[in-house]
Amino acid sequence: DYRAQAASFESFEATSDEGGILSESGNPPHRYHVARATAGLFSMVHTNALLGRGFLPSDDHAGAEPVLVLSYDVWQERYAGMANVIGRQVRVGGDAATIIGARFGGQMIATSFVVP
Repeated sequence: DYRAQAASFESFEATSDEGGILSESGNPPHRYHVARATAGLFSMVHTNALLGRGFLPSDDHAGAEPVLVLSYDVWQERYAGMANVIGRQVRVGGDAATIIGARFGGQMIATSFVVP
């Protein structure tokens, strides 16, 4: 585990970028830029959710319920900035996930949405 070996760092998180299709009932499927990230990424870069929440450490564990955090742009464009987007069930590349948050635009994490 890199975190256990990283004695010189305050925190140590990871991301990987990929494409993913977001789909759900009532909205057409759309391909977005997706970041897979460890659960502590938002706190490491001091990024809070504008709506809902970011990841909890438990979101990162095997067997956890799949969740995602939307970018501000996707939240505004796809969901018209509606607050009731939190808890919505969607599919990411065919796999079910729950929207748990939306974050401010223009932040360090330049993707359409983030999944653990």
